[in-house]
Amino acid sequence: MVPLYASVRDFTKLVGLSRSTVYEMLARDEFSAIKVGTRTLIDVPKANAFLAAQPKAEFTSKTA
Repeated sequence: MVPLYASVRDFTKLVGLSRSTVYEMLARDEFSAIKVGTRTLIDVPKANAFLAAQPKAEFTSKTA
């Protein structure tokens, strides 16, 4: 089950992004977060939707 909100630390582990990248993405409004006291909680469904909408990575084969 995917949580509705995750701490920045947990979210970075979940998606494999660095802490600074997550904060940069939040600053660019690429996804959202809420504050609960001093904690920043990432809106996981919105972040997952943003990440899913990114272009597919393309790789080329070097086989002859």
